[in-house]
Amino acid sequence: MGAGIGGTAVLVTGSAYLFGEAAEHGMELWQKRQIYNIQSEGVDWAFNGKQWLRKNLRADLVDDGQDVTRHQDFAAPPDKARELSAAASAKAVEQALAAVPEPRNPFVPPAMPTAFLAAQ
Repeated sequence: MGAGIGGTAVLVTGSAYLFGEAAEHGMELWQKRQIYNIQSEGVDWAFNGKQWLRKNLRADLVDDGQDVTRHQDFAAPPDKARELSAAASAKAVEQALAAVPEPRNPFVPPAMPTAFLAAQ
């Protein structure tokens, strides 16, 4: 009977650890999505690793005398790309600084342990 309880405890602990890892990985993916997908002036932009793209617009890019529009992704102009990159950098710094612990004041000494006071 004792081995069954121990196995159950290992199973519960292991699943809690895996769930925690999965939740952390999911949070990282969500944060990256916030950085690489930005809305500017009502337009959704996505970074593909090389350039900022506006997805799935219809355009006729073939000069054949026919008006046939197709879905096409368009890259941001250089000035807009710089603006979007700056916004993504600011969002990444904001997310990184959210995980930093609050700085400790060097002029306030830490509290002394009570065991040390009792010994005196």
